[in-house]
Amino acid sequence: MKKYFPNGCYNKYFNLIGYPSWLTNLVQLSVLAPVLQLAGFFLHPLWIKSESSVNILSQDEEVTIEDKIDILVLKEQLWVLVIESKRAELSIKLGLAQILAYMLATPHKQCFGLITNGGSFVFFKLVMNPTPQYSMSRVFYLVNPGNDLYSVLGILKKFVNFLSRVGSLFCPPLSNTIESKAMP
Repeated sequence: MKKYFPNGCYNKYFNLIGYPSWLTNLVQLSVLAPVLQLAGFFLHPLWIKSESSVNILSQDEEVTIEDKIDILVLKEQLWVLVIESKRAELSIKLGLAQILAYMLATPHKQCFGLITNGGSFVFFKLVMNPTPQYSMSRVFYLVNPGNDLYSVLGILKKFVNFLSRVGSLFCPPLSNTIESKAMP
C-alpha cells in the first residue's frame, strides 16, 4: 500500500501535465495531499490551514504585501511548515521569492518551507538571526530514476516523527542542504 501512494502520485502528476490546468489546487489534491497524509501531517499534534492570509511589512515599513499562504502546517500556534504550490507546468523557481516572503512573516525564530509543482520539490529552512538566513535543499524530481517522491516522503515523515517526539521546532539542518544565504 505504501509503495502505491508515491507511484500513484507519479501517475496523477503526468495526467496533470497531459491536461494543463490553471488551477494550483489540482497539484495540491492529486500529489501533495496524499504525500502529506501518508507522512502524518493530518494527525495530532499537527493541523493544516489552507489559504492563510499573511501581511508582510518591508523593513522601512513603506510597503505591505498581502497574500495567502497555500498551506500552513501548525503545531499549536507554532508555524511548522509553509507550503507553496505551483501549477504542474510551471517552474518551482517562480515560487522562490514568494515562499521566502511568507516564511519571513513567521512570528517564530525559525520556519521551514516547501515549494512544489507536483513534479519537483524543494525544502527551505529560515532562521531569524539578527539577519535572516535560509538554507535550501536540492531539488527532488518525480521523474528521477526511482522516483524522488520516496525521498520527499521520507523527509516529511522524519519531520513529523521529530515534532511528535520533541515537541519543538529546533530541528537539525536539512539534509542535502546546498545553499545558505543571508536575506537581502
